[in-house]
Amino acid sequence: MNQPDNSEKLYPEGYEPNITIKEESNTRNQLLNEILKPSPVTESVDTDLFTVMAKRR
Repeated sequence: MNQPDNSEKLYPEGYEPNITIKEESNTRNQLLNEILKPSPVTESVDTDLFTVMAKRR
């Protein structure tokens, strides 16, 4: 399991990417943090089926 960390990736024959995109991990982590950041709850969702049905009538 202790294999050296090679920056070269291996792909199956015929599936090599034409363009290699080098992305900074910091940018990727910032995007993930923004997406996963808890948002403030402004609306209470009523999950009682009969209450919801009464409101719709």
